[in-house]
Formats: sequence, structure tokens, C-alpha cells
Amino acid sequence: RAREMYARDPRIQGMIRNLARDTAKRGFTVTFADGPRADDAQAIVDALILRLKLKRKLDDWIRMSARDGDLFLELGVAATREIVEVTRKPTLQMVRLSDDFDRFADPAQAFAWTDTASAASGSVGRNAVFFPEFLIIHSRWLHDSEQRYGQPEFAAAYGAWKKATEGELDVAIGRKTRSGVRYVHKLPGASAADIAAYKAENRAALDAPFPAKADYFLNFTGEGGGIDVLQGDANLGEIRDVEHHIQTMSAASPVPLELVAYGENLNRDVLQEKKDQYDEGIAAAQGWVEDQILEPLIERALLLAGILPENVEYAIGWPSKRVLIPQDIQALATAVGQMRRDGWADDAVWALIEPWLPDELDKEMLFDAEPEPRVAAVGTGLPPGGPGEGDDADEPDEGEPDMADDVAEATVPARLYAETVGAVN
Repeated sequence: RAREMYARDPRIQGMIRNLARDTAKRGFTVTFADGPRADDAQAIVDALILRLKLKRKLDDWIRMSARDGDLFLELGVAATREIVEVTRKPTLQMVRLSDDFDRFADPAQAFAWTDTASAASGSVGRNAVFFPEFLIIHSRWLHDSEQRYGQPEFAAAYGAWKKATEGELDVAIGRKTRSGVRYVHKLPGASAADIAAYKAENRAALDAPFPAKADYFLNFTGEGGGIDVLQGDANLGEIRDVEHHIQTMSAASPVPLELVAYGENLNRDVLQEKKDQYDEGIAAAQGWVEDQILEPLIERALLLAGILPENVEYAIGWPSKRVLIPQDIQALATAVGQMRRDGWADDAVWALIEPWLPDELDKEMLFDAEPEPRVAAVGTGLPPGGPGEGDDADEPDEGEPDMADDVAEATVPARLYAETVGAVN
């Protein structure tokens, strides 16, 4: 059902694709904290990300997980104990061999790849291929505790989707059959031959293929001949019930329907609120990716290299999908300069700000000099320490040079701002 909805309805397909695209749009970073073997772990994970092209594949994996509810990834391990490939197994042909508490009785046979019929019933056929637990990453979308499998994003919306599609079909058929103009030709006292002659005389008008119309002929006795016009159904635009089902269907996804369609009557403030909620949904999806895909993959790579994941600490970061404007960059530059003057290490500052910066800007461009001593804030004309300190806490006398002007070009914020804007442009 979920695949049918995805294949047939462009709205559902668009919402799932938007969610996957925006979740993985700007990639991710993995940073290990200082500690024993942290450098080795960082090198292993960096090489893994490049070798598997993870940042490109995440989009597809998220999309298929939201569509199907489950994603089965098999790890290909080389003789060098490195993960060299990740292949997706057919969702409908994989069986998770866990018990009622979702625990594996035999980790050496945790998953089975079998035919579709057997997989649908939860059993394993004769020719099934078994996999140990560590070779399969089973990512479950909308997973409930102790359940074997996840749920598709629109599983709960099937009823509303069915009503919406049926209602739209009814509207289309009604518009086609009831919207046309009808003409009633009154021929009082005419015989069948007279009506046939009348039709032959007006054949060009009666047989015109394009007008949405129908012709009726009456030959009752009496007066009042001529042609009466009957207009089509005037209530064909009443589709509020269908719109209700469409809105109900779209409630299954964090993607606002207005970002896909139906945004003509939307208030700007309401759209902003929906956008804020969508951003929270993206953050939740990124957390799901960390928990269900990235962390299992990273920890298996570390174990294969002889590093116990519990002995190293790492963090997965997601760059903001919001495009920085010059004002944002200037504020970021000011914060960097302040942190350096307050004694922050360059590595710590870089780890904090890297997700916000364009790829063209590297670490050396920002930290190519020692941090300058604490000086007045750029453009304020205030002495060190802020207002209220020193003998000249008031504004400088007329004609007195502003000290900030002398240091503006030399400070880290000014240099960061100029270099970042240049990289963005």
C-alpha cells in the first residue's frame, strides 16, 4: 500500500523526497574528541565516508526508509577488515529473526533473505540466505519499542488517501459528465422524418466534437418551439470534503503540504510557523539517521579495526540548511574573534563553526595568525572592558580618533568576515 501511494500520488512522493533531500542536503560531519586512539578512529571514519560515498547515498536511504518503513543494508567487508561497500537488500524479502521481545536468539542467523511469499508471512523458505547480526544494518522508520519492523511514513494515512483519490475521481467524472451545456430542441408536432431532416440540416453544429454539450429533441404537440439552454451543474466546485481528506493525509508527514502544493490561500505568518515546525522535523529525521544508520556503521568500522566504540567519544554534526547572509557571517566572525581572545583553542573554535561555513573556506584561511589582544569592539568607539570602565567611559571628544578604526582591518572578525564573504561569492 505504501509503495502504491508513493508511486501514484505526486504529493506523497514529493513530501517524502523533500524530507529525504532536506535531511541529507548539506551532509554531516563526524568529530572525535581528544583521547586514546582518537586520531586513528578519526582517520578510519573519514576514509569510510569517502570510500562509501555516504553523503551521496543518505538521500536515497532516507527516502526508501520513509517509503517502505524498513531499510536493510548489507556490509561488504574486505580481507583488510575494512567496510568497502554497502548494498541494500529487498525490503519485502527480508525477515528479521528476533523473538517477541525483539532479541536475537541466534546472532549468527539474525536475518534471512527469502522469497516474497515467505517474507510476507514471517516464515523462512527452504532457499533462504541467512545473515549474522553484524553484517546487516536494519534501519526502522517510526519504530515502536519491541516491534520487529518499522512503519512507512504514510502508513496511517492510507484511509484518508483512499478517500481523497476516490473523491478526486468523482469530481473529475462529475465535471466531465455534468458540466456541459444541454440544448433542448423543441419541434412541436414534428414527425420522425421531420426530426431527421432537422438533424441533417444542422449536422455541422450538432456534430461539433469540441463543445461540451448535449442535444435533446422534443416533438410534443403544442406551441413554443425553439431551443432551450440548460446550464451544467453549478456545484461542481464544492470539493471541501476532498480537501479535508487531503489535509488529513498530509498530517502524516512533517513536510508542510503547502511546500508541495495548495499554497495559494496560505497566510505568510502561518507558513513561517509551518516552516519552523518543519525544521524541527528535519532535526528529528537527522537524529533518526544518526541512531539507525550512521552510528551502527561507524561502530562496526571501529570494531573491525580493533577499536572499542565505548573507548572513544565522537559527535555527528549537521550543517544548517539555511543559507548564510553577510549579516550572519559578520555575527559569526565577531563570535570567533571573541572566543579566541577569551582563550579558546583554534581546534575547538573550528569544530564549533565548521558546519556553518561554506566548503571553500578552510581552516588555514581563518587561523593563520595569533589572536590579537582584546581591543574595543569594532565600530563602537568604546574602550576595552565595555561602557562604564576607565576615565573616559563617555563618548570620545569631538575630533578624537576612534580607536576601533585603527584595528578594524587587523582583527580576526574583520578578516573572517572578508574571507568568508569571498568564499560564499
